[in-house]
Amino acid sequence: SIVFRGRSMFRLREELAGRLAVGALALANLGVDDIVMCLPTRDGRLFPLLVDLPNSRRCLHIAITITDTLAAHAALRFADVDAE
Repeated sequence: SIVFRGRSMFRLREELAGRLAVGALALANLGVDDIVMCLPTRDGRLFPLLVDLPNSRRCLHIAITITDTLAAHAALRFADVDAE
């Protein structure tokens, strides 16, 4: 678990990619574009985090998938940005 201050999804993704590159997994070739941050839904599926984080100080559980894992990436539900 980490403490992140701020709302920028891009800054959070940069920090997570940096931690994964030097962490126990040592994913040295992992870049910012290689990870997708997701929020779990009530039914246990993963929903990609596409917008900045909320203003609240609430704890969020964010799952990370690596884009090379096609099965995990294909199972994600992307929001319909054109919906009204």
